Amino acid sequence: MNEPAETKAITRAVLADLSGYEESFFRLNRDVLVKPCATVPTAGRPACAYDLADIAAFVWDRTQDLSDSECRLIAALTPKCRKPRTQGEPS
Repeated sequence: MNEPAETKAITRAVLADLSGYEESFFRLNRDVLVKPCATVPTAGRPACAYDLADIAAFVWDRTQDLSDSECRLIAALTPKCRKPRTQGEPS
């Protein structure tokens, strides 16, 4: 049986999809974010990718003093907040 491949990086496009922000947000805020670790080949131009451990550390550093409730409140009050996905809806 094949072992599942371990993902160690996330592309800017996937990060944008997960966060609900446009890719341009990440380009415009590149001085605040962690540095990209690599590029991933795509059909067009290579895609920028971030190390998952670096992204996790970035999120933790910026939110470690917040409770779960505070994080949810901040997320709910942002203009980009998305409604929950319905069961079976693609991510």
